[in-house]
Amino acid sequence: MLKTSRRPAIPRRSTRAIKFWGIFLSVYALVMIYPWVRIDMLMGVAWQPGPVTYALMGAVPLLVRFTRERLPRLVARWLLLLCMTWLGLSFILFVFLVLFEPFNLILSPNPLHAAWTLLGATALSAASGAINAQLIGTKTLRLHFQKLRGNLRVVQISDVHIGSRRPGLLRRIVKKTNALQPDYIMITGDLIDLPHIEVDELRPLGEFEAPVFYVIGNHERYIDLDEIDARLRQLGFTVLRNEETATRQFQMIGIDDADDAAQVGTQLSQLDLDREAFKILLYHRPAGLEAAAEHGIDLMLTGHTHAGQIMPFNLVVKRVFVHLRGLVTHGPTTLYVSPGTGTWGPVMRLGSRSEITCFELSGQSHPE
Repeated sequence: MLKTSRRPAIPRRSTRAIKFWGIFLSVYALVMIYPWVRIDMLMGVAWQPGPVTYALMGAVPLLVRFTRERLPRLVARWLLLLCMTWLGLSFILFVFLVLFEPFNLILSPNPLHAAWTLLGATALSAASGAINAQLIGTKTLRLHFQKLRGNLRVVQISDVHIGSRRPGLLRRIVKKTNALQPDYIMITGDLIDLPHIEVDELRPLGEFEAPVFYVIGNHERYIDLDEIDARLRQLGFTVLRNEETATRQFQMIGIDDADDAAQVGTQLSQLDLDREAFKILLYHRPAGLEAAAEHGIDLMLTGHTHAGQIMPFNLVVKRVFVHLRGLVTHGPTTLYVSPGTGTWGPVMRLGSRSEITCFELSGQSHPE
């Protein structure tokens, strides 16, 4: 009788990882390499980059991304800026090419003219996006909650991404935030996205004129989380790590960012929540709204999506997160998804804007 040997089964988690990286690298190559190959074809120039050149165009940004912690911080920051700008240009050109190809099939315009038009449109869009990314707007929302005692002004900051963005951005954010005269400041993660950002570079954060509550985002998890925690506490932040605290007017809850879809429900079930108190929940990503409602959360503040940052990438983000930006109500809970105060990756915004959000909350009036 012949014996047959079975190949060991590939664990499901490994299969998912292989599938994810296969899709990711395919899409990445399509966005980073195809646009420039197509432009070369349209221009018909005498010198044509070879496969090695195109491979390097795609590989270098990834290499910088994964080796940045071993590079001097200043070098890593500038290399990341260059690589992410290249990524932004490639993505914008890719979008224009998707629109161009059907037009090209029908009308067959002059290839050289088409190439220069595509490059010009890409350059103008990227320049517009770069200027827009430097602008920080303020948005004021007025909300009423029956459970709240008195009135409250809260300012939310999210997704600043110091590291990808230079620390000088903090001074502008702090100045604009203080001008709003908030009672409390809430920071919903991704404040920092490069390791070894020292306290001196974060010093402007100590100039906030109101108490600051902070929760971590996914980017803090990827780098020196414990050191970030210590630095921000040193600057006077209240860092909430799956815990709650109380003020005179409300109960404050902060939950660590996690890839687990059940994270909000799991952590809330382990906390001592005051059923009668007005409750504010900080969580980095717009997930767990139903669980928050089940636990009687009144206001949930999140970020993470950047509102897509560069359109039409918002359509992709919308496939992952149902709530892309703005206000959503579910049962007793009002959710707000910030479009972010900074940017990640390319310092560009098209179809979105950076925002500091001011919430003017009104409630029951009680005599002192």
